[in-house]
Parts: sequence; C-alpha cells; structure tokens
Amino acid sequence: FTSQTAAVRAVAGNSNVTLNTAVSPTDNGNDWLTLSQPTSPATASSFAIDITAAGSLTSGRVQLIVTDKGPGVRSAGPLNATLGDFTLASNGSVQFS
Repeated sequence: FTSQTAAVRAVAGNSNVTLNTAVSPTDNGNDWLTLSQPTSPATASSFAIDITAAGSLTSGRVQLIVTDKGPGVRSAGPLNATLGDFTLASNGSVQFS
C-alpha cells in the first residue's frame, strides 16, 4: 500500500503471536497482533527472510523480525518505508545489496 497508515510485519522463526480480537485486522491504526519471543529461541542457519533483486517491499511502515538464533535477513531488492518507520530485528546476519 502507498498509504502512510499501511504496515508490513514479516516475522520469521519460532515465536508466539497473540491476536487481539477487539481490533479489526483492517484497522492499520492499532496493533492487532502481539509478538513475544519464545523462552529458548531455535538455532538455524541461512536466511529467514530473503528478498531477491526482482522483489521489493514498500509500505508506510516496515517491520522485519527474525526470532531464531543464527538466521538473518538478506535483501537484493529495494525496501521502502514511506512513513519513515523501518524496523529490523535479527540475531543473525543482515545483508543489503
């Protein structure tokens, strides 16, 4: 979406997600999912989020979250947060090209 209230949240790895049923999933002004990391994150290798040169990611807000130990994020394509809110959390390698 090109709307500033649009949001993309990509969560990869072992995690716990709680759905708030009081908020509509189409309501971009409120967070309807709550993410909590597991007590013992799994260990893996490679990349949990891998965006090729042919791909891109654009939204008002972008969150990329990797919850396991080891894997990371690799992007050869453009990543754009039109509102200026870009968050990346990873316990592994991060590569941008």
